[in-house]
Amino acid sequence: MTHHAQGTFAGTSWNEEDASGLKGTLKVTRATFGQRFAGGIEADTLTDTVMTYREDGTAYYLGFQRVGGTIDGRAGSFVVVDMRSN
Repeated sequence: MTHHAQGTFAGTSWNEEDASGLKGTLKVTRATFGQRFAGGIEADTLTDTVMTYREDGTAYYLGFQRVGGTIDGRAGSFVVVDMRSN
């Protein structure tokens, strides 16, 4: 059985700081950001990430997104592990 939800999301906050103790390496940061989802998922989220920037300015990151809200009328919370390269 497959379920599908549609909606929109918008960023609500962003805080990024350089990681310390890494002189002579590519840029590494820690970032925390918030998002608000509307539609099939009504939720506020907060994500904590570690990001590594490449020389061309793109980044790879690993994050844990905490989600609290409702999906299809059911309230609750869960955590999503997010790994991306852009």
